[in-house]
Amino acid sequence: MKSSSWRKIICRLLAGIVATLLMTVTLSIIMYTIPLILSSPSETSEFTFVFWFVSIGIFISPVTAGCTILSFFIDRFLDRFESKEKYNKGLVIYSILGIIVSFGYSIILFDGLPILAAGIAYLIMGLVLANIFYHILLFFNKYIK
Repeated sequence: MKSSSWRKIICRLLAGIVATLLMTVTLSIIMYTIPLILSSPSETSEFTFVFWFVSIGIFISPVTAGCTILSFFIDRFLDRFESKEKYNKGLVIYSILGIIVSFGYSIILFDGLPILAAGIAYLIMGLVLANIFYHILLFFNKYIK
């Protein structure tokens, strides 16, 4: 393999790891602070944050892995377009990818079609995660040589 191929693989893996960590930490902080705001602080513990971090990380990792693997094919398709057009099409394609991968994983996870509220939350999480992944990947592709 050429060194540029290895660079692309490393950039995608790093983007997947960073996107997973960023989304996991953000959602864990949100889920940890909601009970602090709604109830007394003595009812929550530091283990709550760890619980949310681990459980969200377990749910998000397969979606990120799907985005990372399928990003090779998407980037080959996007190489046909100009810069501005490439960004817009990439944003739409990665958004659709996040929704499809998270929907597929939620069907596997919930052993059939998920409950409406959980399904919508998971689709939104996949959409946001795929867009975070795409923007981190763009950043890494630009600055890691």
